[in-house]
Amino acid sequence: MIVVRLASAVDAAPLSAILNEIIAIGGTTAFEEPFDEREFAKYFIDGPNVLCCHAALDSTQELHGFQSLSFNPQLQENWADIATFVRPSPKVKGVGTALFVETLSFARAKEISNINATIRADNILGIRY
Repeated sequence: MIVVRLASAVDAAPLSAILNEIIAIGGTTAFEEPFDEREFAKYFIDGPNVLCCHAALDSTQELHGFQSLSFNPQLQENWADIATFVRPSPKVKGVGTALFVETLSFARAKEISNINATIRADNILGIRY
């Protein structure tokens, strides 16, 4: 069973490890350089443009992914950027969906009317999601 909660600074290390593994594998994210914990937290958890960041955990409290919603000054008012990253291995079904339920609820409460997802053209799973 997947549980979703708001991420905090203590999650920066394990969540950045998930993203850095995805970066190392390549082919699904535009990020090319790994994040250290501090950079990760500023970009995805508690930086000035971050609106929220949700983390997905299993029953053992192991983190399996995260989804961040951020303000982007290049977008129109009431728009936000979304970024979703899920542990490549072991794959746990339903992580992305569980994250989006919470992020969508947050967005609606904050009157965010549009969510922008920038997905690489060769990221078939991301496009399908």
